[in-house]
Amino acid sequence: MSSFYLLFFMGLGTNFDRYVYLILVFSIVLGWYIFDACWLSFSELLFYNIDLEKIKTTFHPTFHSIYGNYAAYIMGLSGILYLINVSVVLYYLKSVKLVYKAIYYILFLFLFFDGIIKSRLKTMYYSIKNKNLAFCKKMHHAYVGYFYN
Repeated sequence: MSSFYLLFFMGLGTNFDRYVYLILVFSIVLGWYIFDACWLSFSELLFYNIDLEKIKTTFHPTFHSIYGNYAAYIMGLSGILYLINVSVVLYYLKSVKLVYKAIYYILFLFLFFDGIIKSRLKTMYYSIKNKNLAFCKKMHHAYVGYFYN
């Protein structure tokens, strides 16, 4: 849903909103690089009693519950909107020097396309074989799962 930033804020929002958005987006694409999956979707899926070994990493529980079989198309649109949103926000963020904008944008594009290429070239699953995801699952069960027992 973060790809709809410009729609949610009816424009660009304040400088604080822009910084928060850029940090959030960067953490999402960095998460794809580190975890080979969306850590936010994985975190959401941990709340359900399902076998995650059979769930593809491109599965987005929120989009699937809202859009059903059209979720893949919305995810594609979401990716395009990420590129547009980040470009527009960086352009209008006048308080940041151009060199820092360029560094951010280059890193963002690298991480963004790395995640797309990895998820499209091979089918990946939320697997406990992925040590980073296994650690997140362990922390979830230890701290968040404590409140459900």
